[in-house]
Amino acid sequence: MSVEVLGFDEFNTEYLDEIDKSFLNHLQKDTELICSKTEKADSLRSFFDITKGCFIHLYGEHLKLVRNDFENLYEAPFEFELLEERYSGEIPFLISERCKDIYKGLPVLPFSFVNEAMYAEISEIDLILHNRELLKLFFKYKRLFGKIYESKADEFFVSKAEELFIGCPKAFESFKKYFNDIFSRFYIRSVRDYYVIEPLLAAGFQTLVLLLFAITYKESKKEMNIEAFEGLIKNVDKLFENSAAMRERNMDRIRQKLF
Repeated sequence: MSVEVLGFDEFNTEYLDEIDKSFLNHLQKDTELICSKTEKADSLRSFFDITKGCFIHLYGEHLKLVRNDFENLYEAPFEFELLEERYSGEIPFLISERCKDIYKGLPVLPFSFVNEAMYAEISEIDLILHNRELLKLFFKYKRLFGKIYESKADEFFVSKAEELFIGCPKAFESFKKYFNDIFSRFYIRSVRDYYVIEPLLAAGFQTLVLLLFAITYKESKKEMNIEAFEGLIKNVDKLFENSAAMRERNMDRIRQKLF
């Protein structure tokens, strides 16, 4: 599998000549290992287990970079089967109440996290001007669910998304591709500042997409189709990719939630 190096469009040739090529090579190899693993997920719940393992790996890398331990960083590429053995007791994902068992089949960022971010970040005026489709879904979400409870929301939305993916397997393949695209985009960008945990934003995006996906077909007689799902992905991606300030605020929320 070949992974495109994304996120360099704002750089000039002179900057690219100065980057840490050993670190970039590590990021590219890790990206291929992670994306090839997620591509093979045969169900939504197994996909969540793999992506949760991916973020455990990223936080382990973050700790090594903080210690300036590049030797061990390069010698420990992503290996899903070794994560618990490699990082047990050191990683917040493994020792936090929510994530002490990574094999739960639920997203690393709960739907309640996305709920809080939606109410804090999504400007209805901005959506009216720029993204009417998301505005309709936002109003439908508030009408149907309002402030949702984490204990019920995760299972409800994952089960609903599973049902929809069974009805349209191509949508699940698009969902995995979307995660890989956005993950690699943020991960490769970390060559600029060694901040390898920013791809956690991809976890927030995937949870938001599933939430809006479930809402789209809640109480609806419309048949789910791949074009509508990919249109939803594009709308969510455009909303967040165009706002660096929003991404930074959500990274702060992620740090408070998980670390």
